[in-house]
Amino acid sequence: DSLLAKVIASGETRDDAIRHLSDALKGYHLLGLTTNIPFLKDIIKAADFQKGTHHTQSLKQMQDAGWQSPKASVREQAVALLAYHLNQSEKLGPWNALGEWRVTSRLGRGGKSYYYLPDDGDGNLVATVSKSGTCYLVQFGSAIPLKLEISSFINDEISIYYQSFRESFEYTLLRDGICLFGESGPVVLMPETAEAAMLGRRGQAIGGGNQVTAPMPGLVVELLAEVGQTVTKGQPLVVLEAMKLMQKLSASCDGVIEQISAAAGDTPEKGAVLITIKTDETAT
Repeated sequence: DSLLAKVIASGETRDDAIRHLSDALKGYHLLGLTTNIPFLKDIIKAADFQKGTHHTQSLKQMQDAGWQSPKASVREQAVALLAYHLNQSEKLGPWNALGEWRVTSRLGRGGKSYYYLPDDGDGNLVATVSKSGTCYLVQFGSAIPLKLEISSFINDEISIYYQSFRESFEYTLLRDGICLFGESGPVVLMPETAEAAMLGRRGQAIGGGNQVTAPMPGLVVELLAEVGQTVTKGQPLVVLEAMKLMQKLSASCDGVIEQISAAAGDTPEKGAVLITIKTDETAT
């Protein structure tokens, strides 16, 4: 925006000048406010602008339905989470990031780090980062994991190989997150570690509808209810151990215990149904 700054590029040819302008816009990082940089990036990619044949009606012809701000790609979000994870791992050590030092790796279950990201609804999206050989697997929810191989990671810049293509991104760490400067603009993530999430959610009902589910992989320490027992919303039903923390999983509704799908000593995966509650609605 000309009220903030002007970017002027030059070159021996128009193509050179456009290339210099594109590089300048890619390296222009402003946080805390919305700018028209993504809009300008799209304009200089347009064929009419590239050829120098644009005119006062070009914008309307190029974007008849109006310009839409590009959304960050899943790949850019994955790189941002990976950069955040690597920084946290270096600073806080294995107690914050579940790595291969865990005994689960001996059972064929590699270490994973769990992060909670705000989603479009009222809850949080669970994202995981795990290492597989020389690569990292980044997964958002139940989506297919993205396989990223690190080329370099130094001085607030991360370079990765994704599907044999190399890409480099600058980033800056925020107080409670990270901002990656992607092709579509700044990609801001505010991840919450699994440990922090569990500490902040103790005593709250876990699960949804008429089911109690495991919020993350763990060990069932104790069952506090039995089939046929009448329970009330918020009543503790399961004691789960994860990341050296004990958490009581509570009933998400009033009703009668219809099914218990776990036993003490079981190690359920994230999202596994532990208890099903029969309510008046489910009975009908």
